[in-house]
Amino acid sequence: KKAEPKKAEPKKAKPKKAKPKKAEPQKRFSSMRMLDDRELKDAVVLSTGFGTKFREREQQGNRLIQNLNLYERKELNEHLAKQVGHLFKTFKAPKKDGEKYYGEVSILLDENGYIDFVTFKKRSGHDELDQAVYNSIVKAKQLTLPSNPALRKAMTTRPLTSNYSDDDMAD
Repeated sequence: KKAEPKKAEPKKAKPKKAKPKKAEPQKRFSSMRMLDDRELKDAVVLSTGFGTKFREREQQGNRLIQNLNLYERKELNEHLAKQVGHLFKTFKAPKKDGEKYYGEVSILLDENGYIDFVTFKKRSGHDELDQAVYNSIVKAKQLTLPSNPALRKAMTTRPLTSNYSDDDMAD
């Protein structure tokens, strides 16, 4: 007696999955890859508010500045004034619109004077003005550090804060 071949069972119909509507492709803002040293020096972290990292460094920096003598403090202030000019050398001011704006931006430097972190302590309320300030700081990349080791340490420890307002906008 021959074995009868098995009859193929009819396939059960699978419910059709609803095809998702074509959505716009999501924008990719970053990739997960290791940055080399040069790219790391060019990378700047942007945040808002005055986080714990900034507060701790401000306290440490204030202690360092208190330990400077009067002449050293004056020298540091003069040096910082020149560096603010460097930070805003490429500033492209948006047009004035008759409104009043005021913002504060702080940066942290590494031990070589490269700008590591940028934070807006207070945004001005004018997006273009805030963006122009940020772009100018990022383009500066690095500040010149004083040769005096005590001044150098104070400058790289304490956050450097600058303010800007509608007075900085173009007519």
